Amino acid sequence: LELYPGNPDVIKAKVTNQIVGGGFSSRLMQNLREDKGFTYGAYTSLSSDRLVGSFNASASVRNDVTDSAVYEIMYELKRITKDTVTDEELAAAKASLSGSFGRSLENPQTVANFALNTARYNLPKDYYNNYVKNIGAVSKDEVKVTAQKYIKPENAYILVVGKGSDVVDNLKPFGEIKYYDIKGDSYMPSKVSAVPAGLTAEKVIANYIQAVGGEEKIKTIKTLKSISKASMQGAEIVVNIIKKAPNKEVLEVLVNGNMQVQKIVVDGKNVSMLQMGQKAPVDADTKEQTLFDAYMMPEMVMKTFGVKTALKGVEKTESGEAYVVEYTFPSGGKSSEYFDTKTGFKVKSVKEVDSPQGKVASVTTFADYKEYSGVKFPSIISQNMGSQVLRIETTSVDLNVPVEDSLFKID
Repeated sequence: LELYPGNPDVIKAKVTNQIVGGGFSSRLMQNLREDKGFTYGAYTSLSSDRLVGSFNASASVRNDVTDSAVYEIMYELKRITKDTVTDEELAAAKASLSGSFGRSLENPQTVANFALNTARYNLPKDYYNNYVKNIGAVSKDEVKVTAQKYIKPENAYILVVGKGSDVVDNLKPFGEIKYYDIKGDSYMPSKVSAVPAGLTAEKVIANYIQAVGGEEKIKTIKTLKSISKASMQGAEIVVNIIKKAPNKEVLEVLVNGNMQVQKIVVDGKNVSMLQMGQKAPVDADTKEQTLFDAYMMPEMVMKTFGVKTALKGVEKTESGEAYVVEYTFPSGGKSSEYFDTKTGFKVKSVKEVDSPQGKVASVTTFADYKEYSGVKFPSIISQNMGSQVLRIETTSVDLNVPVEDSLFKID
């Protein structure tokens, strides 16, 4: 889009963008967040440049509403080109843009950019002096004409980032689907094997328990102490875990040896969480899954804990193919557990966690199982941390050593 400063359409386009998705009161936000509850935020953005200008619309949503969100975004992009905006929408957009322009003048960098743009685009010397005045002069008809000129949903590229198998079928009505890997290279998903006849979630889990040592061996473990280490942005991270049968646990995360950033205590019935020394709230789903994970082998108490399982199919993972078993907890919380089809080991766990953007997937992978007293534990655990992945490597595991009950006391 050649909507660089000096183009007569650029201010009209900014007003149009503000109405569609430029702020909290925009059409896109009101539709996807306030009306549908799909997302925490849905926005459009206008990049004005002589060479590489662009118009974008985006939102972060759950897998199961991806196609619905795409439909609503396309609906709003089409609507702005067909319907005349209201007086209230136009006034709100002008007020927001004028206010943000005024606030931007407090930043010396903004003033410097204005001077640069004036020289770069040969702007009139009073261009920015008249900026707010020109915003106020934009009419409803000009918004419609500008939208028709620059917003073209029929030419849109729709980019979806997520788990393809969960969303791809419902996206087919929007056009041809192409696949790209994390590096941006094109590829075609390879087919996976079918689930063998007669295989059930219970059999997959039983095979996993046997693969790591079997029930009898696991039952001999009464206590566990492990130390794991990782590094992130130059800081050393140490994870200390202490467990005592049946389901007491202390998990402590230290940075650079002494700064405690997280501590979780499970006394078998209750859960306490500290973040940077401050007590953090624990909702019902988190409490339930934390109590479950505190067992030496959670999969051995599925029935007594009330966890229901369902075999969802076979999927590709970094280590090969894996059976996907969905766990549904009594409170309604869910997780997807991946078990390697060849070794039987658990290789990945995907859980939904709350975030400012709503429910998001927390992915943990397990690798390099090592044996201690006849029972195998993963020695490398990778945890996604936003856009980064934290690789945690176990340095020691001690079994059946003395552990005092006082460690698990919750104040």
